[in-house]
Amino acid sequence: MPFLQCKHGGLFYMLESSVGEEKETIVMIHTNVTDHTLFDEVVPFLKEQYNVLRYDLRGFGQSDGGDVLFTYEQYVSDLLFLITELNLTSVHLVGFGLGALIAARFTALYGGWIQKVVLIAMPCNPPHLIEKVRKHRREISRFGTIVPVDYIIDMSTVLPKEDARVVKLRETVSKTPVSTYAWLMDLSVSATPLTDLCQIQKPVLTLSGDKDLIFPSHFLEASTMHLPNFQHMTITHSSTFTVIDQPEVTVQLILHFLRETQAEKEVLDDFLTSMYEDIRLYTKQVYDKGIEKVDELTNNEIHVDFLSSFHVHINGKVVMNGWNKRFAKQLFLYLVFHPSTTREAICDAIWPDIPIQQSRKNLRVYLSYLKSLIQIDNNKEPILLMDREHVYVKAHISGDGIKLNEALQLALHESDPPKRFEACKKVLDLVQNLLPIRPVLYDDWFLEVHDRVELQITDMILWMADWLFERETAAAIQHIQTYLPLVQDEFALQDKLEEFQIRSVHEKSMKE
Repeated sequence: MPFLQCKHGGLFYMLESSVGEEKETIVMIHTNVTDHTLFDEVVPFLKEQYNVLRYDLRGFGQSDGGDVLFTYEQYVSDLLFLITELNLTSVHLVGFGLGALIAARFTALYGGWIQKVVLIAMPCNPPHLIEKVRKHRREISRFGTIVPVDYIIDMSTVLPKEDARVVKLRETVSKTPVSTYAWLMDLSVSATPLTDLCQIQKPVLTLSGDKDLIFPSHFLEASTMHLPNFQHMTITHSSTFTVIDQPEVTVQLILHFLRETQAEKEVLDDFLTSMYEDIRLYTKQVYDKGIEKVDELTNNEIHVDFLSSFHVHINGKVVMNGWNKRFAKQLFLYLVFHPSTTREAICDAIWPDIPIQQSRKNLRVYLSYLKSLIQIDNNKEPILLMDREHVYVKAHISGDGIKLNEALQLALHESDPPKRFEACKKVLDLVQNLLPIRPVLYDDWFLEVHDRVELQITDMILWMADWLFERETAAAIQHIQTYLPLVQDEFALQDKLEEFQIRSVHEKSMKE
């Protein structure tokens, strides 16, 4: 069987090649409660014109669960590993449900690998309704003690129960571990994918069934209709599982989208082109104003700075006191980095040496205190949401550390050297007056994050130096000398400086 072994276990995959000349590759990503066989009905049509790569997500089918928490970051990392190990240079992504969320996050981070994206039955709920949806999903799973197989089958397909495709789907759903289902369903319905979607520059097609009540597409459609690279299609006589209810229609829409070229979209009438753009921009203005009003009424804003000193603003108001009591600062910063987590994960990170039963008991008190500290607007939605196992932060989080991380990721994943150099400059502009960055917290998990960021910044400085040296030796040497006293790993920069000086002398002697 085809497996790829990564550090967290084996990933099962199937790569079905198209006959004839070399073809492009479609990577298909399934959803929670299924495996790669979800796409059995559509693959025969797709592989007539494309190579098709399917795989089982970690924790499903024949892939190992590993010993890590299931997160978008982990699934994105697995997908990147799969693509690079199979030497795929440019692919189309087709994601379904949870797989659509993974595809969107991957494309936002690694757009250079992607040609086009198809997102089917993508979870995208209005932020103020997410908690209601989460509560409903917990109730139908009896608070995470069962996989509601009958409910899932009844609500997600229009086919009769006796249909062979439904029988097969039921068997697959029934194999899902309860804990895996509960965690990933909660992760899916809590998703706010619009941030990822707005960062995507590649062409995107969203598909949904007209009878889909599990993941209604209204908010997704309204939020993306003004984006020039997005288009949405509704598949009639279909519920959530369009690839089972209407496989041929689903395939036709996917193939038409993938084959469509920009030239086919060109319109010769300047007036029509202008009107199209005017209407698109007006729609965006209407959407933005509507969202702004809803956000003002319901959503919370957290702004936290921690690169040089610790400051917190909740909905524009300073929260100055109370952070040194009952582990409030440690808990708050952990939740900033992990806004969707478990009580056990918190205890393992902050109190690794305390028995878990005792630390969980203490955590209950500490979370109650933190909740009262940060919930300063009673007319807003709750910021901290908790159940017996999970803890969530329901707010838009911003701050100097968040901004730095976003800039770092853009720079690290930019493949075009000149653009990467400019992105790196923006990162260094953010930290110019902060280096070396002093940690505001000395918990092991925070120090690991701090050290990783320091290492990434150092690697970035070295890469920029190499890029400069090929163009202007003096500028490269000056660049190294500027940052030499400002980073922890000064030895790496000192070695690079000595290398440049030796190469510079050698090049001068060669010219003479």
